[in-house]
Amino acid sequence: MEDNTDGNKCRAQSHLESVSLREYFERILQEFRRASEDALKIRTVETDRRLDLLNNHAERVDEVLDRCLPRTEWDIHHNQLKEKVTDLEKFKIVMDTKASQASVNWSFAFSAVVAILAIVSLLHEFIR
Repeated sequence: MEDNTDGNKCRAQSHLESVSLREYFERILQEFRRASEDALKIRTVETDRRLDLLNNHAERVDEVLDRCLPRTEWDIHHNQLKEKVTDLEKFKIVMDTKASQASVNWSFAFSAVVAILAIVSLLHEFIR
């Protein structure tokens, strides 16, 4: 059996020795080209996948931009709203003042009526 294994080793070595240097380099070049083509295919597929993701992201960005106002336009609307709020606050102060003044006027009028009625009732008591 040992002779048989040694024979296989000899055949394998003789086969390796029988390959010319040119054939060896051609085979290496062929495998390199095949590996390069496979790598290019993988890279192309990955690039396509990433571009698809970016295109989807670009669509979402476009949707967001359609919904949003530019900063200058937002500033204009914001300033208008601030002015309206200020006007409403001033109006509320005026209305509160008018309401409190009306209350004061009504209380004076009511006090005057009560005073007149008190004077009339006192006069009525003394005259009797």
